[in-house]
Amino acid sequence: MPLTDQQPLGSPFSAATTAEDVVAGHDLSGMTAVVTGGYSGLGLETARALATAGARVIVPARRPHVARAALQEVKGSEVIPMDLTELDSVHSAAAHISNRIDRLDLLMAVAGVMAPRNGALGPAGRASSPPTTSDTSPSPASSTRSWPPRAARASW
Repeated sequence: MPLTDQQPLGSPFSAATTAEDVVAGHDLSGMTAVVTGGYSGLGLETARALATAGARVIVPARRPHVARAALQEVKGSEVIPMDLTELDSVHSAAAHISNRIDRLDLLMAVAGVMAPRNGALGPAGRASSPPTTSDTSPSPASSTRSWPPRAARASW
């Protein structure tokens, strides 16, 4: 695949744009978002911004106790256990979410590890970092028939 120079998208956002800037002026009341990785880094900022705009935010987490501590002041957030390296865990989380909501408006797949420590593998022998769209193997979410539950597109 040949490399090409980056081209401007014509977006009103820039590298200085915050998550709050993106949702400013949008009322997300009544909407439900799932934010993987929503308890640290960019995922946490995304979860905070969505909740501040009124969305119900569900954060699947490998370490639920850490996620709950990080999100304790984020009203409208909920943590459920999920380990992306374990398909049974992904299936269980998808079923849990599907049983608790009528529709999913936003799925923010923010979880990831850029460089797993020492090439660490999860319990099932999968990479500790979740698959990306550039991987040749399907992601856990794409192999979960019930995911996303009754998804709907957000119209802003």
